[in-house]
Amino acid sequence: MEEEFIKDLKRRLKEMYDIDILKEEREELLAKCEKEKQAAIEEGIEKGKIEALRKDVSKLLLTKFKDVYTPQMKDTWLCQ
Repeated sequence: MEEEFIKDLKRRLKEMYDIDILKEEREELLAKCEKEKQAAIEEGIEKGKIEALRKDVSKLLLTKFKDVYTPQMKDTWLCQ
C-alpha cells in the first residue's frame, strides 16, 4: 500500500511540475516542417506529371514522324 502511495505521489508531482517551456516553438517548427513536406510532395507530383507528359509527347512525335524524328528533335522537345 505504501509503495503504491509513494508511486502515485511521485507521478502526481511529476505531472504538477511538468512544464514544457518550448511547447509553442516545437509546435510551430512541426507545423512548418509539415508544410514544407507537403510542398515538396506537391512539387514531386508536378515534376512527375511533367516528365510523363514529355514522354507521351516524345512517343507521339516518334509515331507521327517515324524516320524523320531524330534524337536532336527529341532533346529539343524534352528540354522545353
